[in-house]
Amino acid sequence: MAIHGLGGLGHLGLQFAIKLGFETAVLSRGKEKEALARKLGAHHFIDTNTADAAKELMNLGGAKVILCTAPNGKAISELVSGLSRDGQMIIVTYINEMMQFSPANLMRGSRSISGWVGGDPEDALRFSVLTGVRPMVEVFPLEQAALAYEKMMSGKVHFRAVLKMGGR
Repeated sequence: MAIHGLGGLGHLGLQFAIKLGFETAVLSRGKEKEALARKLGAHHFIDTNTADAAKELMNLGGAKVILCTAPNGKAISELVSGLSRDGQMIIVTYINEMMQFSPANLMRGSRSISGWVGGDPEDALRFSVLTGVRPMVEVFPLEQAALAYEKMMSGKVHFRAVLKMGGR
């Protein structure tokens, strides 16, 4: 299994994959997230700035599943050929751009692409409690809501912004 992106969704997807027993590769831009990926249990890390991620996935035998959490249509399109035979790409992030790939890349390996927006949140919470999956958040006092929003919209918040009310 491969996780494309190690942000707010990706760090949770990685933890879920590891707890479910999958051999997991993280695909991310730059080496700065490799240590975190390894700490969260990733077996492989592919720096998409310096390597062809699809080729690297194929060198590992191909990904049965690629969970796309980074909103980059071009990068996602390039990953299709990294799927193994009968592999599935699942897009869980919103992308506001067109994606281009050759249908032959899907047909040659009986590959598929689907979108998913989530299931029962109680199931996810129950699984998280039972297995110790924890979200990573950046906490802001309520008085800094504007700063939290600005950091979130500019992509500079660490994983997710959480507002804390009161003194505790």
